[in-house]
Amino acid sequence: MKGRIINRAGALSAVILALMQSAWSQSAGLPTADTKLVFKNGAEVRGELLDMKDSQYSLRLPDGRVMQYGIADVERMERLGAPTSGSDATKRAGESSDALQPCRVFISNLDLNPSLYTSVKQVKVSKNFYGTRDAMLPILAEQALEVGADAIIRVRTWHGPSGFAWAAPKAEGLAVKLNDEGRRVRPTLEGRCY
Repeated sequence: MKGRIINRAGALSAVILALMQSAWSQSAGLPTADTKLVFKNGAEVRGELLDMKDSQYSLRLPDGRVMQYGIADVERMERLGAPTSGSDATKRAGESSDALQPCRVFISNLDLNPSLYTSVKQVKVSKNFYGTRDAMLPILAEQALEVGADAIIRVRTWHGPSGFAWAAPKAEGLAVKLNDEGRRVRPTLEGRCY
């Protein structure tokens, strides 16, 4: 009888420790899933979309591992938490829908061959308070959409004085419109989609 009580107490302690570790790992800043990939074989994977290059999606899984998945193996990509309407959530990757579109604006800190694009405008964004440089990239992507561009190249980010902060994030780059050849080679380029 005494042995059973000790085994049950040990099992209960193990469960409590596991729950505490799970809660700790969720609050420790591990990535949250923002994307779901559904493969042609029916399997699914969820994670944080890092980028799409070399014909592969790069996802950071909830356990922190970074995995690459071939675009050819993916039946569809769904952005989790994005507004969808009814059956739009089951659209195939590549169909026109802002909620599911894998790459509305391509951002790269590199220069591209000028034969792949037409220059639109130099864009620049900044915050008035502290933040991260990576947080500026989605704002930069919105700027690109406003001026009719589908990519930003030669992106540069830095911190500098602005408004109420000595080190506010800033970003700038050249907004461009990719031509047919540019859109064809975009998955092989180094950069990130927004």
